[in-house]
Amino acid sequence: MTFSEQDLEAFGRDIWPQMSARPKTAINQAKFGLSRIAQALEALEGENAEVLEVGAGSFLLSAYIASKGFKVTALEPLSKDFSWFAALQSEVLGFCLRHNIVFDRTTSFAEHFVASGKFDLIFSVHVLEHMRDPLRALDNMYESLRPRGQIVTICPNYDVPFEPHLGIFLIGRSKAFNARLYPTAVSRKQDVWDALTFVRCSQLKRHLSRKRASFFFGRTMLRDAFLRLGEDEMFRQRMPKPVHWAYRLLRGVRLIGLLPLIPARLQTPMELVIKR
Repeated sequence: MTFSEQDLEAFGRDIWPQMSARPKTAINQAKFGLSRIAQALEALEGENAEVLEVGAGSFLLSAYIASKGFKVTALEPLSKDFSWFAALQSEVLGFCLRHNIVFDRTTSFAEHFVASGKFDLIFSVHVLEHMRDPLRALDNMYESLRPRGQIVTICPNYDVPFEPHLGIFLIGRSKAFNARLYPTAVSRKQDVWDALTFVRCSQLKRHLSRKRASFFFGRTMLRDAFLRLGEDEMFRQRMPKPVHWAYRLLRGVRLIGLLPLIPARLQTPMELVIKR
């Protein structure tokens, strides 16, 4: 079984032939997610392979994976800051009903959802930082893995003092203090800000080490994100100005290819892989 971003985009355009801004964003987000998990998907064997997407948003990526024959569960509680996904979900589900594409759905929060030993692959893309208790969510994901299953999760690393949703540089770890420093930026995205948790690479490493879990942090996430800025116009538009500045600087001095040499703790976003 093979997966490609081009195939995913064609799938999305079948759902939304009259493309508007939000479907375009949903397709672009799903393509980025697929770029990080395609290899793990292609490694799954057997018709009984089960996949869980945590923070499934529009359901587009879950539906696409299900269209390839996998058993998929899409977890999306549609919290206040992501309520705009509801209309897109309805359109994806209508398309799936017409084309006999089936996948399970749950509105549970990841902090409450456990399906012991059920899934071969669990993934989340820019979701962990929106959870009230990301460590508990990770524990639940781990409990839900089958033997030899794996978790792939991507999110900002707040060991690096930059908040990408608002495009601000953080001073310390206090949300209240930073809200006072950046009142205008915070007010523009108040719902997003209120739900953010400053999850850190060092924090995740300590937690997983105590659990004696098998895990590693990928070192190519930052490089690949910068390379995508040069190839994907919509991805570039979604990034805040400081990311554009960093990209132009690194491209100018030809250092993007060396970014995997940076320790994982100093890279953002971070890519965490946990195996059972």
